[in-house]
Amino acid sequence: MQIDSRAITLEDGRTTLLAFLRSNPVGDRARYGTELVFEEWMTNLRMHALHGDPHALVDVDVQAGRGEVCLSFSHDGPAFDPTTFPEPKPVADLTDTPVGGRGLLLIRSFARSMRYSHDGRRGTLIVCIDD
Repeated sequence: MQIDSRAITLEDGRTTLLAFLRSNPVGDRARYGTELVFEEWMTNLRMHALHGDPHALVDVDVQAGRGEVCLSFSHDGPAFDPTTFPEPKPVADLTDTPVGGRGLLLIRSFARSMRYSHDGRRGTLIVCIDD
């Protein structure tokens, strides 16, 4: 399955992704994790790497099988490597915790593997989630 971010909204992409997952033998954990990774990473890309540019291209490829789901996100623009960001510090009290900054933690919690590359023009993040 491929999704072109210029052609659809984030919600349309999520709907397309869920339909794809329902048509493949994917367990509940992988389905939920795949949806979470998709939403978190697309939001991070748009905010941080693509700087809100609605015309920036993000190609999303999803493969399901052999007990895993793998998502590949390729984007035009500067490098934005999530594997280099440190884990957020634990908090003692959620009432004093600022909003945001936990998306990569959520992605890592579901990812069996996560790797990033950038060739000077396009960046690619591949996240695989066990079924």
